[in-house]
Amino acid sequence: MMVFKKNINEPIAVYRIILTILLIEILVYFFSGLNTNSLYGNTYFSLEQDPLLWAAYYTGIPQFIVQHVWVAIFLDIAILLLLCWLVVKPLNVWVARLLLFFLILFYVVVVGHHTHRNFQTGYIFVMLLFVVTSTNNKQILFECLRYFLLIFYVIAAYLKITSGALFNATHMSHALAAQFAPYFTEQHLGWRTALNSYLVQHTLIAQSLLITATIVEALAIVGFFTKKYDFLIALFLLIFHFANWFLMDIAPIGHIAFLSILFFSKQLCWINKASN
Repeated sequence: MMVFKKNINEPIAVYRIILTILLIEILVYFFSGLNTNSLYGNTYFSLEQDPLLWAAYYTGIPQFIVQHVWVAIFLDIAILLLLCWLVVKPLNVWVARLLLFFLILFYVVVVGHHTHRNFQTGYIFVMLLFVVTSTNNKQILFECLRYFLLIFYVIAAYLKITSGALFNATHMSHALAAQFAPYFTEQHLGWRTALNSYLVQHTLIAQSLLITATIVEALAIVGFFTKKYDFLIALFLLIFHFANWFLMDIAPIGHIAFLSILFFSKQLCWINKASN
């Protein structure tokens, strides 16, 4: 059995690209007002069916953060500084572990206090690549995360098919109408609401978009058998997400860095290359 030396030939440049994408996503969160210090004094939270949130809020830690503004500010600043440090030194596992812990805190605080749950957990999953030192463990984690990502999309396509959504000609139009109802209610009218209104009225066009999206998600099943087409799968999924953002106002921010591991799957299989 070949023994691999610690950190030999690791794709540092790829790590930095993934972490830079993650940094940009966090900055988008913060500059859009989605941060913990903006929740200062907010005592309302809604946990619904998420056991992770139940456990976190049972400890009282999220409540403590939003009730103490300096703690909330510290958490936001710490996330940015640690992420910047990790971009420079991506092999620092202790910084990565601390950052992962802070990102989990950020997730439970933000999701628990916002009833609109279009917040992605990808920024937590992608950090798992950076919290271990063993090269073999990194390879195992990458493979697990890759298959989890692929299964995520395949199941999404499967549910669309088995639920009958694809065979209901008005399903997508109704979904679009429901998604943009607050915009029309609040009179936020513009070209996006005009497009939404057009698609609501033209059900076949709207439904064709849903069918296309389902096909794109289902294409992820190819990745179960080969990594050869990972780049194309990632590209189609990225286009899907931005189209979804454009049409449904469901932003992929927080998920893009995680999705990007498919773009770099060949480089992230560096252990296999080192053994050849």
